Amino acid sequence: TVNKILGIILACSAIVIIQLPFNGDLNKDLKKYWYFAAITFVGSGIIDGLLYYLEVEKISNNADIGFIASLFLFGGIAGTLLLIFKKLKGHQIRIGKKEIMGGIALGIPNFFSIYLLLLVLSNGWDGSIVFPVNNVGILSLATVFGIVWFKEKLNAYRIIGFVMSILAIILIANG
Repeated sequence: TVNKILGIILACSAIVIIQLPFNGDLNKDLKKYWYFAAITFVGSGIIDGLLYYLEVEKISNNADIGFIASLFLFGGIAGTLLLIFKKLKGHQIRIGKKEIMGGIALGIPNFFSIYLLLLVLSNGWDGSIVFPVNNVGILSLATVFGIVWFKEKLNAYRIIGFVMSILAIILIANG
């Protein structure tokens, strides 16, 4: 629908704008930092596309928790092999309590977010609603978390991006 299309355009724009540092010149900032948005967009698109494919092709029926655990297991193995490779190449690798706790703190919400995304898709929700609302919702929540927890200051870009992200969610959800 028109609302969904406008919402998705607004969501993509919000992702670009909210990531920009505020140096006072939007054109200059966009030219200098466009690749952050491109990497986020492509990476998120690949992940979302694969999750949607898993559900449509019934590779992961009804958010099979064993399948999701296997994904994380193979991700952990790949990460461990990468660390070993870097260590063999002479890089200094430090894995302490802080790194392990950070991995757990990021891993648990990521695990359940994938589980819940697949569960929502398996219950018939449209991917064109689920993924944009999820991604923009995460962006908005991260902004609020940064303000409350880390006392981040909102620059003009982040305020505009935050408002755009809320509008995008409303448009997509009511599409």
